[in-house]
Amino acid sequence: MYSNDNPSHPDNEDPLDEKSSNSPQSKNPNVNFVSSPEQTESKTKSPNKNSAEKSSPGSGQKKNKSSQDFNNSKSFSSPSKSRFDHSLLPVSNFDMSSYQADISRFQSQQKKDEMAEKKIMWDEWVNAKKCMKNEEIKEIMAHEVEMTTQKLELKKMMEDIEKNKKWVERKDKDEEFLALKEAKEKLIKKEKKKDADFMRIEREKNAYKQKILEENKERIRIDQEEKRKYFLESLAAAKRMKEEEQARLKKEIQFEQAQEMFGRRELIFQNSLGQKSCLEKVGMLLSN
Repeated sequence: MYSNDNPSHPDNEDPLDEKSSNSPQSKNPNVNFVSSPEQTESKTKSPNKNSAEKSSPGSGQKKNKSSQDFNNSKSFSSPSKSRFDHSLLPVSNFDMSSYQADISRFQSQQKKDEMAEKKIMWDEWVNAKKCMKNEEIKEIMAHEVEMTTQKLELKKMMEDIEKNKKWVERKDKDEEFLALKEAKEKLIKKEKKKDADFMRIEREKNAYKQKILEENKERIRIDQEEKRKYFLESLAAAKRMKEEEQARLKKEIQFEQAQEMFGRRELIFQNSLGQKSCLEKVGMLLSN
């Protein structure tokens, strides 16, 4: 990219300074100017312009007049046959100052034309430089816009990637959380089922033990009841046997007494009739 910030750059020189300073660059015909296609076209057109300017009516009349004066003048003497005689050399009778003034005028006009041509070339060059600079600025701005667009697209793409990454991470975390939650729920259900089974088994064990205890208690109670009943029956049987024995003994005693009394009665009856009443009383007593 060309820079015009340097004051020493030849592109930044003022055309008026070139005109006023008459620098060696303007006088030196060997200086190379970098020209654009428009400048080359202006260069190709400038000689015609210079020739047209040089061939203006005033200058042509002056040139023709001076040439006619020079040709028609008789200021030169006829050539001498003596070749080495210096006195026979023609001497000019015209005014050199006028010719020098014409030459100076022609030279100044030529310089003015050259400077005008250079000014035109310089203006074309400046315009070309401005166009090139504007094109470069446009290209740079377009490149910057494209780079900004690419940066924004890249930023958006990175943001989308980051959002997608965060979404995937959040989804993975949610899935992991759900998996852990389901596993925890399954474990809790399994533990609850295990506890329920354990409690059921314990209840069944306790119920079985309680049943065994109840059965044992019932059996013990039945045994005790049977023993008590047997004991009571035994007591009743013993009492009954004792009562029966006592009744038997009493009957035996009574029978013996009755026999004794009957024998006595018989004895008394036999012995006396008076004992009959006694025996009746004894019989009444025995009957009671």
